[in-house]
Amino acid sequence: MDTKPTNAVATAPMNALQLCDNVDRLKALGDLYAQSGFFGAVTASTATAAIINAATMGLSPVEYRAKYHTLEDGTTAIRSDFIQRNFRRMGGRWKFNEWTAEVCDMTFTLDDESITGRVTLQEFKDNGVAIGKNGIKANWKRFPKEMLKARCMATYIRALCPEALEGCYTVEEVSDFDDVFDEPRRTPPLAATSDEPEVVDAVDYNVCPVPGKVFGHAWKDMATPILAAILRKADKHPEITEKHAAAIRAIIDARAASETPAVETPAKDKEAVNG
Repeated sequence: MDTKPTNAVATAPMNALQLCDNVDRLKALGDLYAQSGFFGAVTASTATAAIINAATMGLSPVEYRAKYHTLEDGTTAIRSDFIQRNFRRMGGRWKFNEWTAEVCDMTFTLDDESITGRVTLQEFKDNGVAIGKNGIKANWKRFPKEMLKARCMATYIRALCPEALEGCYTVEEVSDFDDVFDEPRRTPPLAATSDEPEVVDAVDYNVCPVPGKVFGHAWKDMATPILAAILRKADKHPEITEKHAAAIRAIIDARAASETPAVETPAKDKEAVNG
């Protein structure tokens, strides 16, 4: 089989099995798309991951790029403009009640239901999402209106019509997941002392031991993408032992299992289930 990439791959849906069975062709395509920056990926491996994802979904690279963005670590995120188009195609509508560099207040409507959502720049500063090592992050500083709009839409469209996001997080959301260790340690309050010595386990493997904004937080209280980001960075943080990692994986696996459709799910509804 000819392994030389052609222009046809930019518009034609890919066959996942054929691609994976031909390693040379897959590598050539990964190199080609990495050099072009077509998917937003900057390495051959992350570009290859995007190619495999597109092939698995039966999409051409052009169709895939219109819906998804591949981050540098290979994570796939859904584009904010695509969830807006998806929501509108499903009959959803929205209006801006207030939209400035400080506040985004919107009302979303689908069928007979509506929801009004409001997000502010101050809340994202307070919870650390918009804050990096050197103060407010560049994207929040340069494009506060666009960031607030994207976050407002993602949050409230997900609440009203989760299928519009196809089970994915947006580029704006995912870009903040990897910053969980950026802030200085917040020392937890000292426990009250007593006359009798208390015997306690020296390590609680169910909480985060790494100095940062999530230090001392329980794994079970963190979103799954944040847990996945922590696992990816575990080798850079010796505080995270294999027992910590095992506790994280157990939570991720349990959540994945709970999202599995029941056996009795009607066949006509199976296509609507994501997970």
